[in-house]
Amino acid sequence: MAKHAGISTATVSRALMNPGKVSEAARYKVEQAVIAVGYSSHSMTNSS
Repeated sequence: MAKHAGISTATVSRALMNPGKVSEAARYKVEQAVIAVGYSSHSMTNSS
């Protein structure tokens, strides 16, 4: 997702976990990347 957004993985993480810590522009880039790649935080959960 970071590559798609053109920002660092750390910035993506902060934008998703603590959006107040990143600029509005970075949040927007992450939001657009989330939509583009179809990211869902539920896909990270353990289903076992």
